[in-house]
Amino acid sequence: MDYSRSNQELFDEIKGGLARRRDYEPGNVGRLTVLFRFDVGQQEVWGQEFFVYSNQAEGFVYRGLFSNEIRLTVDDLLNDGDGWDRLEFWILGEKDHEVRYWANDAASQYWQPNQEVHIRFGTSRELDHNDLIQMFDVNFVRIE
Repeated sequence: MDYSRSNQELFDEIKGGLARRRDYEPGNVGRLTVLFRFDVGQQEVWGQEFFVYSNQAEGFVYRGLFSNEIRLTVDDLLNDGDGWDRLEFWILGEKDHEVRYWANDAASQYWQPNQEVHIRFGTSRELDHNDLIQMFDVNFVRIE
């Protein structure tokens, strides 16, 4: 790894890599919308670029400005098989060239009907009860 590069160069490289990844486009079969709510704690992230990557779909299910609440529409590719997925999250801060990244080693059932997904981003890596890396907490709230 070249440690002589500036923060700007590293930031541009990461941003370029994210730009080359494809977006997930849900089809018409088995569509559902899931509400995600995010808690970033004291981190200043409003108005910054936000990416949600689905490993199951191998693409971004969201690419836009950060909001503490987003609705994601998916199809049967994601909500089939009990809705298991492993999500990754990025927030890019243009002003300070800061990249924030969160992922958990364990998959969760994100894509369920009548469900809200609440995610609290951590500030460090921790191990869960199975000794897998956990960088955010996820809770599911059933809605009727």
